[in-house]
Amino acid sequence: MRYWNRRIMVDYRVPSKFKRMDAKFYDKEGEFAMKCFMCKGQLLDKPTTYMVEIENSIFIIKKVPSQVCSQCGEISYNHDIAMRLEKMINSLRSSLTEITVANYNHEVA
Repeated sequence: MRYWNRRIMVDYRVPSKFKRMDAKFYDKEGEFAMKCFMCKGQLLDKPTTYMVEIENSIFIIKKVPSQVCSQCGEISYNHDIAMRLEKMINSLRSSLTEITVANYNHEVA
């Protein structure tokens, strides 16, 4: 967009040398590709097993959708999945078993 102000012409377009702020999250083909927080490797979508020990109980949740680094193996979860895991763990804490194994599913319990 160009705008004439008095005697000078002002160009409000972003110069081509500047890239979009989120451009670092996309690969050369334009696909969304996050980078690992630890080693900056590529994150791949894979199901993993989430394990946590709370008090004297161990909770294992299988087939959790996650992003796994192809270089260092660091596992990360997006916000929605992390909130769902937290809800699942809170609901499973009422069980009186020492070890609880559950499968992650996308349906709300």
